[in-house]
Amino acid sequence: MFSAGIFMLLLGCGLLVRSWRVSHARYHAISEQDYYRLIAESAGDVFFKVQRGSARISWSSDPAAEILDYDPDELELQPDNIEQWIYADDRRAFREAWDGLLEGHRVDLDVRLITKHGSRRWVHILAVPVAVVNGAPFQAVGVVRNTDRLHEMQEELAESRRLQLAGTLASGIAHEFNNLLTPIRGFIELALDHLGPNHVVSDGLQTALGRVEHCAHLVSQIQAYGRKSLLMPEPVDLNALLPSVIRVAMSAFRGRGLPIELHQEWAHDLPPLWVDRSQFQEAVVQLVRNAIEAMPQGGMLTVRAEALFVKEAKSAAGQVRHGGEYLCLTVGDTGVGMAPEIIDQIFDPFFTTHGRAGKRGMGLSVVQGMVAQHGGWLEIKSAPGKGSEIRMFLPLQPVKAPPEQEGRVDVDGTMQVLPAAPVGRLLVGEDEEHIRRLVAKVFASEGWEVEEVGNYEEVLARVDNGSFDYDLLILDMTMGGPPLERVLESVASRHPEAAVVIMSGFDADDRVKRLLLGHRRVGFMHKPFSPKDLLQKVDTLLG
Repeated sequence: MFSAGIFMLLLGCGLLVRSWRVSHARYHAISEQDYYRLIAESAGDVFFKVQRGSARISWSSDPAAEILDYDPDELELQPDNIEQWIYADDRRAFREAWDGLLEGHRVDLDVRLITKHGSRRWVHILAVPVAVVNGAPFQAVGVVRNTDRLHEMQEELAESRRLQLAGTLASGIAHEFNNLLTPIRGFIELALDHLGPNHVVSDGLQTALGRVEHCAHLVSQIQAYGRKSLLMPEPVDLNALLPSVIRVAMSAFRGRGLPIELHQEWAHDLPPLWVDRSQFQEAVVQLVRNAIEAMPQGGMLTVRAEALFVKEAKSAAGQVRHGGEYLCLTVGDTGVGMAPEIIDQIFDPFFTTHGRAGKRGMGLSVVQGMVAQHGGWLEIKSAPGKGSEIRMFLPLQPVKAPPEQEGRVDVDGTMQVLPAAPVGRLLVGEDEEHIRRLVAKVFASEGWEVEEVGNYEEVLARVDNGSFDYDLLILDMTMGGPPLERVLESVASRHPEAAVVIMSGFDADDRVKRLLLGHRRVGFMHKPFSPKDLLQKVDTLLG
């Protein structure tokens, strides 16, 4: 029995030795090239070895071919031709690094490769010299890793930060300009009301008022670029709106005699588009005018609208595009077209390809900001000499529309206030003296008793004491002192019958929306405003 046990043990050991020998033989049967291949297939990297003075590189061919979009059997990568796959702007840095590697220096380098189809792809090269003999390395080994997605993510992050900074800067600039424009516009309108339309200076004042409106429009474009505006969506009938907007956009070119052939194409049963009407009109005007500008000798302008179902996907920049029903508005031209490097810049503020100072403006950056704020995106197709096509996608999803406000036009072109705003006691809180004087003058001329303060401490002092008897407070949103939210809470709790109008050179944002929803008798006026608009707002609040 003991002998049988010894026999079985020896037999088992023999089988193990045989198995080890077979495995060891197979292990030795794997070539060096196979090692590279197995490792590379797992890591997705390109491993290489190069010997100094040799005309050959040992490398893992499959991953290298995959990075360069070649089939493995059609790619030959050797020291004398390796630079042909390096992007021209990176060849000098690569050559210096490669020569340094063969001289015994470590390589840690990012370069761009040119793929089979001509596109650029980022890779990271890490290589070290090995097997030093008499101080001179006779070979080096390294790895090439595809870092294109990493660079893409870094660029997206940098772009996001740039847009955030630009938006903050744009919003701040717009706020300051709106504060400057408010008293200019207000006092011009007061002068027009006082002098009447037949006065000798009325035409000049009307011209000045028109220039102020133009400046205010430019500021609103800056704010749209910064994506700081509060949307006021409403159902828009495209069949009724598009023809008139296109005519307005084309009217600026009637005096040039350009032979523009207009082709319009959309179904009569397009669903209503829930969108901020003024922003959408501005976007369409910008697209049409840009298309005509791109045809200096004339050509065909195409405007096409259709409802499409879009599957959820990612854009080329990695942004998620949610699936659903979208309106696709296409504006195309048969003009000069754009090269890829131009397409990359067309959304930059004040960028232009027309070379005419009068045409420089926010342009397509405004369109991009509007579309993004509505949850859509833009797609561009263009090539030099083959025209351009811009497709604007906007979601076809209903949102609650705000109540409409009606107004009539006075003889001087401004809003006529009917009926007149009621009379009472007013507290004006504004740290800009000229705006404070304007508001006080407007309401004093209507018979109001007006008191002025310059910060929120003074406002709270009057709200919290026992002698508060104001019917109305008109407050700047960004005065110094306690937060506006605290002031409104105090007014609502102690004097709920008082109405409040918030003024701001910033566009209405989510903070304003929360303030309006949280308080029953609170309104908002965006600077620069017409004195008559302000009176109408007060009439609505107190009515």
